[in-house]
Amino acid sequence: MGYNCSAKWLGDGPLRDQVADFVSAMGADEFVEFPGSTSEVSREIENASLVLLTSRREGLPLTILEGMSLSRAVVTPDVGSCRDVVTDGETGILFDVSADADTIASRIAAAVRAGKLQALGEAGRRRFVADCSLDVMSQKVIDQYVLAIDAV
Repeated sequence: MGYNCSAKWLGDGPLRDQVADFVSAMGADEFVEFPGSTSEVSREIENASLVLLTSRREGLPLTILEGMSLSRAVVTPDVGSCRDVVTDGETGILFDVSADADTIASRIAAAVRAGKLQALGEAGRRRFVADCSLDVMSQKVIDQYVLAIDAV
């Protein structure tokens, strides 16, 4: 792709060692860090250009919400409730869960070439504030309890 970039793999999932071995075998150790679990996720996201989630199964990952709250472009598979908060090309990038790494990288590269990362992040932040902030989500839960109580 010709882009100078680096990545951090945060956390310690079951594939971490396998991915680290693959990165090493590809000679890309200088471009990818594996710091493991951290309590400083927000700081890491603030220092990033984008947040990439590669899970094949998810509900609504906090990682996406944190990225959106910090105005970072979010790149995520179209699984679980990810599609409920990320609108492809508007508030982030959604990709098919079966997409290969080249396809995902091409989607990211296209957004970089078009200068869209900042706009995606800003739109994601607006979506987060409007639909996913603590106040909004708390009110949605309260509304559901009121509906349930009224139904009794």
